[in-house]
Amino acid sequence: MLDGAFGPWSNVATFRTPAPPPPPPPPGPPVPSDPRARYRAVFESDWSPSTHPKDYPGNAHYSPLIGATHLATTTFWQSGMLASSGIERMAEEGSQSPLDTEMAAAIASGTAEFLFRGGGLAPTPGMEHVEFDITTAFPYVTLVSMIAPSPDWFVGVTSLPLIANGQWRDEVVVPLFPWDADTDDGASYDSVDADAAPATPISPLQRPPVLVNGTVPPFGRFIFRRLN
Repeated sequence: MLDGAFGPWSNVATFRTPAPPPPPPPPGPPVPSDPRARYRAVFESDWSPSTHPKDYPGNAHYSPLIGATHLATTTFWQSGMLASSGIERMAEEGSQSPLDTEMAAAIASGTAEFLFRGGGLAPTPGMEHVEFDITTAFPYVTLVSMIAPSPDWFVGVTSLPLIANGQWRDEVVVPLFPWDADTDDGASYDSVDADAAPATPISPLQRPPVLVNGTVPPFGRFIFRRLN
């Protein structure tokens, strides 16, 4: 058979319909018209012999507050996560370092924006506060303080969003239940240092001495109030 104009060696070009372009990504969540806000975080502590009577220490207090604003994908601590060196030192000794270094590294890498510090709280019950700026680009906040004395217990919030429904939130109240960094095996407030080997993930503290009649009362609350 002779190769004709439409045989297997034909030079007739084959045309294909181009694929349609991909659809545009969905719009992101609405954001406030004001790209920046300022907040005051008020730490109200209820911790006392009447709220948590078992083994209540005579020098009960909290370490200086430390926090940062950051992206939703940035996590300095959370339940089920092994404590970083910074969280370990904060929870065991009340130190702001090296947690401040970890937060500064996140800022340098572009995953966090502002680091802020406040005072400690003593005596308890009592109140302390810290103010900070936050922007729509980094609208989440993490804030912690050590329960002192304690083996490695702390209170705090992690990755709290301060934007809701496209607006800065005017006020957010967060009950503060105790957390166990699980880097120390001490059983009560004044236990001697006993490093956990190996350390286990951060978890809610739900045993004596904080367990009262089968439940764990909160140690207080953080109240985030927008200032402008």
